[in-house]
Amino acid sequence: MYPYDLQDVAVTVFHNNSTQVVTSLCGEHASDGVLVAFAIYQLAIMLIIPTIVMGFCYAFVIHALWISRTTLRSLTSKATG
Repeated sequence: MYPYDLQDVAVTVFHNNSTQVVTSLCGEHASDGVLVAFAIYQLAIMLIIPTIVMGFCYAFVIHALWISRTTLRSLTSKATG
């Protein structure tokens, strides 16, 4: 879903006895359900998915550092002991 799918031009015509005015308004002229779905889509793409990926990457790095620390401790304790 792209933002331009929600945008539209609303044309309104105002009549007077001798005058006619046409206005064009650009904006989001979609139903509330579509706008809520788009907001949820944006939340997922820009916040939730990057947070999950970043959490997975940090967990992997922390695990690698923990293994390295444990290995280094076992190697140094054998050398001094």
